[in-house]
Amino acid sequence: MELEALRGRPLVVNFWASWCPPCIRELGSFEALAESVREQGIDATFLFVSPESLDVASAFVVDNGWDLPFAVELRRAPPTLGDLVLPTTFIVGPDGAVVVRHRGATDWNQPDVVELLASLDGRGRAEPGVPSPREASR
Repeated sequence: MELEALRGRPLVVNFWASWCPPCIRELGSFEALAESVREQGIDATFLFVSPESLDVASAFVVDNGWDLPFAVELRRAPPTLGDLVLPTTFIVGPDGAVVVRHRGATDWNQPDVVELLASLDGRGRAEPGVPSPREASR
């Protein structure tokens, strides 16, 4: 899947790995965020990308019962994303511009994150570019 195909709506991209304890801790908050977004009718896409093999990532996802769209890297992330520590999360606006870059784990199911995604989808009050969550560029 090319990210260009996802233009036109907010996109949350999380880089994670099954061997990364902070990554695993925050996956539950992403599931809750995805549910909050669905409940409010926000048209956002979520994508969780692992550098591991498809077999390893798939087994981990199945074993843990995650209901999120997971993918594996077919090639290294572009250098424009910078050095990726795991976990790293990006929130991308409908125009393809990175609005939030957050290094490290956090609780993503927060009202400010839902409001930001709503604003990017044209349904909220927040201004795109609000540094969220918790001053996102760390």
